Amino acid sequence: MMWLTTRALGLGFACVTIWLLSLALAIAMHTAAILYLILWAGLADGRAIHAIVRGLTK
Repeated sequence: MMWLTTRALGLGFACVTIWLLSLALAIAMHTAAILYLILWAGLADGRAIHAIVRGLTK
């Protein structure tokens, strides 16, 4: 019976670890996408970055 509990805990831990890794990856990808969009907007119009930075720093 004990090995079953250990097995279940190990499986649960693995699932949580995988979930956390995928969450971190998703956050990183969203951050990269947002930065890319900001840079793209900034290249299209230099004032866009200044407006965004001013908005963030207020």
